[in-house]
Parts: sequence; structure tokens; C-alpha cells
Amino acid sequence: MSNSFQTTGNDDLDAVIAAFLQALERGDAPDRDDLIKEQPQFEEELRAFFADLDGLPNVEGEEATEEFAAGNDSSRVIGNYELVQKIGSGGMGEVWVAKQSKPVKRRVALKLIKAGMDSKQVVSRFEAERQALAAIDHPNVAKVLDAGTTPSGQPYFVMELVNGAPLTKFCDEAKLGIRERLELMVQIANAVQHAHHKGIVHRDLKPANILVTVIDGKPVPKIIDFGLAKALGGRLTDESFATHFGSVMGTLEYMAPEQAGYSGQDVDTRADIYSLGVILYELLTGLLPFDSSRLRQAALDEMLRIIREEEPARPSLRFSSSESAPSYAAVRRSEPKQLAGLLRSELDWIVMKSLDKDRNRRYETASSFSQDINRYLIGDTVQAHPPTLAYRLRKFARRNKEIAAAMTAILVVFLLGAGGTLYGLWKAQDEARKAKAAEQIAEAKSIEALASLRESQLNLNRSVLRQSNLHWTNGDPSEAIRTLNRIPTNARSIEWQLANLLYTGGFKQLDYVEAPIVDVAGAKDCDRVACVWENGQVAVVDGNGKLLNRYRLEKKPTAIGLSADGESLALGGDNWLKVYDSLSNQLISSYECESTVTALSLNTPTNVFSGHRDGFLRWWSVGKS
Repeated sequence: MSNSFQTTGNDDLDAVIAAFLQALERGDAPDRDDLIKEQPQFEEELRAFFADLDGLPNVEGEEATEEFAAGNDSSRVIGNYELVQKIGSGGMGEVWVAKQSKPVKRRVALKLIKAGMDSKQVVSRFEAERQALAAIDHPNVAKVLDAGTTPSGQPYFVMELVNGAPLTKFCDEAKLGIRERLELMVQIANAVQHAHHKGIVHRDLKPANILVTVIDGKPVPKIIDFGLAKALGGRLTDESFATHFGSVMGTLEYMAPEQAGYSGQDVDTRADIYSLGVILYELLTGLLPFDSSRLRQAALDEMLRIIREEEPARPSLRFSSSESAPSYAAVRRSEPKQLAGLLRSELDWIVMKSLDKDRNRRYETASSFSQDINRYLIGDTVQAHPPTLAYRLRKFARRNKEIAAAMTAILVVFLLGAGGTLYGLWKAQDEARKAKAAEQIAEAKSIEALASLRESQLNLNRSVLRQSNLHWTNGDPSEAIRTLNRIPTNARSIEWQLANLLYTGGFKQLDYVEAPIVDVAGAKDCDRVACVWENGQVAVVDGNGKLLNRYRLEKKPTAIGLSADGESLALGGDNWLKVYDSLSNQLISSYECESTVTALSLNTPTNVFSGHRDGFLRWWSVGKS
């Protein structure tokens, strides 16, 4: 057994299998018989697991070629590249950090086929990956720099070395919020769309194949592995590499239903849409649509049946029912209830649309997937929506054909037996409907007459208001008031009330108004009022309209609040909230919010309550930003 593969006699079956698979992923295959001797209590289960595992292609890694085997000296050179360190080992190739000597000196990633895997099929697949990457030029896909063959005939290609972490690991370690994770997802989907435009389907999208690096302080995702790529418009090589019976291509947890079979011929861009949906599911919740341990413990045919037929739970529902919800929420800078509420509705719909078993109901393109995420981010209506009742019934019938047939037969018998009764009932109801319709027509005519009378009264009132305003403008307030009072008491609208206040001195007009007012707040314990205008202007006035303070904000505000003593002023906008001294303009506290502020209240000088567009009420402690 390899020293890097360690188990104890007390390990459960899940842990043993997980350790075995991790060792395979590193290319450090343990001896199966030795493992069974170490874990005799699981002998039957392990032998069944190994039998199923043998049905998967290229599962176990091969030893390195003699030419590049571990233990050789540091002179392992391929052309202009010196191999430095092996950093990855996949189903068909090894990835090395290499030093390029010319024409430029730099560190690169070099990928070549493993020894013992140079079959015609694998060489063809490797050549396809090389050509696929060469056809793609996008900032979120690792660039191909060079390609060739070793002296022993092994194909290789050289691409940029991405110093980054796998997508989910980066997001969790950086504790990225939901908005930041969605913004990364938009970049990834746009890169996939670029590949699709070039006629390339990835077919193995997963977080491990998406590394995130930081450039100029911003996270940038890079798709690094097109090892299972398939040409849409024509074969990339002279050999088809996805038509051999028994070959299931992709990673189980991220595999589209149409991939979960024994032929990859009918796989198109919508398989990548499904994988993007699984990745988004995991980014949002920390969970996968189908539990990995359940998939891995099942026999191969059962694994594929689950992927093809079972419907995953909505992200919000699966997250809410998880015992690990608090820890998943913490690395997303949230609380379990808050995160579940955020996932519910639009984000649920976007994910479930991309995971639809019927690929014709998924997003048509990766671009439409990213655009729907963008619509969510800007608060616009998303394209995705919950499935209709008719669609759910059709899916139930397809999954449960015998039950659906029995229910249909029962329904037919019931309808035939009740036909006569239903016809008589329909006739009686039809007569009643006709009588009701005649009554409604008469009532509608009466309502129409009343509406016409009301419209005439409104037109008359508007005419009186215009005459009254003309007298006021011409400097005759007495005549303005007399004209205004001609409108009957029961017909005096809000316009009448405002005009009456103006004519009788009920309020003062501010002579420094420059734009429409967004919000107004008054101090409970003093005669002070604060206003904010659409152009960012803020003013504090006393009860007589005297200007106490006035300034302009750089950001457009959406809400204002004033403390009871009138000393503290809160202003909020698109994902921001600030608290100032109302007279000196001194900034007291500043906060970043997850949603636009729509309402503010200063309960005390030290507490601020804010209402937000996402439906949440938040509490802030002033002075502790």
C-alpha cells in the first residue's frame, strides 16, 4: 500500500471508499487486495464497489513512463520545457509545472498522456483537447501556448500556469457572499458560451476544472480542462472518442441526464448548461443536487438511473433541511434563515431550469443562463419560472406509467357514469348563468351611468381648481379661496386639500428646491425636518422652513431618517447606508448592504433600522461600522 493512503480499522465504509478515490485522483493507486485485508469487515462491499468501478473508463491512474518516472534526475526535458513538479493526474493525462527556456523564460503548465494509456482512443481524445483549447481565446479559459510530441511519441501541449484554487474552495475560503458568487458564475458561463460558439462542448464542467486566481484585486475564474471536449460542427480529429459501448464520459455529480448512458453521441451544449446548474447549486448551498455518497455507493446502473430519472430538491429546500446549514451559511456571510429566504423563488427557479431532465426546457445557451443571473443581480424579472401544474402532471405520468394508466381508467369510468347527471346540472347552471348575465348587464349600465356622472363632476372640479389657481397667481387670494370653496365638501380631493393649505398659509414653499423629493423625515422631539432630493441634495430645515444645513451627496439616495433629537441623519441608497451629524455633515458610520435601502428609522441616536428591496429588515449599531 502507498504511504499516502491511510485508513484505520475503525473507518466506516464511506471513509474507506472516499480515501481510495482521493488516492486515485492523485494517481497514487493503492493495492485492492491489501485494502480488503486492512478492512475485512467490508470485504463484500469493497469487492462489489471494485466491480462497479471497473465499468468506468480510465478510473485508475497509471504509473509514469520510464522516460519521466519519479526518481529520474532533474534533466527531464521536453523540447524547450524542463519538467519541475507534477501537479495533477487525470483520467488520461498528467499535468506538470515546467520551466520554459525559450523564446521566453516563464513557468507553464505542461500536459501529456500517461504511460500505458496511449491507445488509439486516448491519443485521439488528447489530440481533441489540444485542438479544442487552441480554438478558444477567452480571458476565462486557460490559454494554449504550444504543442508537440515527446521523443517517445507522447503528445503534449503547453498552457498558461494558473495559480489559483478550485472554484468552491476559493469561494468558501474567501467567504464570498451570494452576489459575489453569482458574479463569478456569470464570467464562467460567458466563457462556456465562447467555447460553444467555437463548436466545443466541455462535457466535464465541475469546480475542480475551474480555478480562481486574483488579478488586480479581483477574482478571475479560469476553465482549465477540456479533456472530454466534443466538436459540434465536425470531429476535431479523425477518430471519434465517445462512441465505444460502455464508455460513460464526465463526472457523476455534474453529469447531465443525457450523458448518463452508454453513448455520448447525443450530447450537445445543453449538457454543459446542466453542469453549470449543478455548479451554481453547489456555490449557493454548499451541497450537490444528489448526495455524492449515495451515488458512489450505488451500483453503476443505479447511479446512472438516479441521474437520468430522479428530480433533485430545490436549492432552498435542500439547504434548509441540511444539518450543516449554519456552517454553509457562515462561509457565505449569512444566516441559515436569511440564506434560505434569499435562495427561495428566483434563484431556485434559475437553478432548476438549468437542471431540467428535459434539455429542451433548459436555457438554450450559456449566454441566456448568464443573462438571467444578471437580471437577478440588477433586480429585473428573470426568465426562469416555477413549473406549471400541467407540466408536473406530465412528468408524474412519465415516471409512473402504471399508476397514471390506472388513474386514467378510473377517471374515464367515473366520467361515463356521471355523464347524464353532469349534463342535467350543466343545463340548470346554463339557465342560471343567462339570468345572472342579464342582471350583470343591467348593473353594468347603472355603474357606467354613475361613472359618467362622476367623471363630469371631476372635470368640473378640475376647472374650478384651475380658476382658483389663476386668482392666486394674479395676487387675489380672497377670490382664490371663494372659488375653491365652490367645490362640494364630499368632492374635495387631495388637490383641493393642498390648494387650501397653500392659500390659507398652512405650509411654506422652499425656495431652494431643485428636483423631486425622494424622502422626508421629521424629528420627534424637536422642530426639525430633513429632506433628500432625487439629485442627491440634502437639506435640514426648522419648522418655519428656515434652512439649517444643506449639501449634496455623490451617490443617489433612496431613503432618509432623522433621530428623535434631530442630531443624527441617516441616508441610504443602492447597497449603502451612512449616518451623519445633521448640522456639521460629519460622517458617523458607514455600512455596505446586500440590497437597496427603501426605508430608514433612527429609533435612538445609536440604533438604525433599515428596510430593503430584498424584503429584509436590518438593524445597525451607530458608531460600529
